[in-house]
Amino acid sequence: MANFSYYNIETKKPAAGRGIVVTGEIHNETSKDYHTAVFKLVIFSGQESIASSVVKVQGFRSRGTKTFEVLIEELDFGLVNRITKCDLMFESVY
Repeated sequence: MANFSYYNIETKKPAAGRGIVVTGEIHNETSKDYHTAVFKLVIFSGQESIASSVVKVQGFRSRGTKTFEVLIEELDFGLVNRITKCDLMFESVY
């Protein structure tokens, strides 16, 4: 079974254009190397999911940590104060 932990998830304004950028780190807690690991990022305002995206991490070594950055274009940066949490959920590896 795949086991991952997530750290330093933050939101910021994109360098250009609209949306919200979500960044963070994912740590591979397993003893296996993976070509690609896929996660679902869900952004919440209170108990309501307001956006989601897929996060793909390639070349994920055993016990390694990778950073990620995802642009969520459908959310205006003015909504950043309404975000109460960002969850990452493991989907698959290959």
